[in-house]
Amino acid sequence: MKYLISCDIINLAKIKVNVYCHDFTVFCRVAFYSCKSLNKITLPKSLTSVGDKAFGACDVLRKGKYNSTKEQFAAITVGEGNEALTGATFEYGYSAVNIYPVVVAVAHDTKSHRFRLTWTPADCAEYYGIAVYSSGKWKAQVKNIPASATTFTSPKLKAGQTYKLAVVAKVNGKWDTSNISQRVVTVTVK
Repeated sequence: MKYLISCDIINLAKIKVNVYCHDFTVFCRVAFYSCKSLNKITLPKSLTSVGDKAFGACDVLRKGKYNSTKEQFAAITVGEGNEALTGATFEYGYSAVNIYPVVVAVAHDTKSHRFRLTWTPADCAEYYGIAVYSSGKWKAQVKNIPASATTFTSPKLKAGQTYKLAVVAKVNGKWDTSNISQRVVTVTVK
């Protein structure tokens, strides 16, 4: 069994907007207690039990996604003091979790030698950043793009230059660069 013990232990009290809980079977007592900015959550199909007040004082929790059916969701044992969870509106059968931002378009402005990246949102993003591969390593060139944004326009660059880029998301206070080599976009400035 995989347990989520407390938001204090894993720093979830500072969560902005939402959280995706992967493969947990049990949320222990007060796991998310008083996570004031948690407004949506994605729950795994593996979840079997939610302890007392696990979602107590989560006053802005309004939406959720559950990776199975409404009937299976109803079978989860939910302890007392979880009105925020039980009162939230859930989407069922949701299984496609957007863990990483994925670039879906690159537009070029040939007059100003700029490009614009457009990406799909990551479910847990607090912020986005643009990482550039240069001299054999990844470097964050742009940080703190709001989580509500899904585009970035470059500054004016030299035509003909090629850049190896990736959009990264800040999740639970850390920049997620896992599997970055699988998310690379190569852009040549026009």
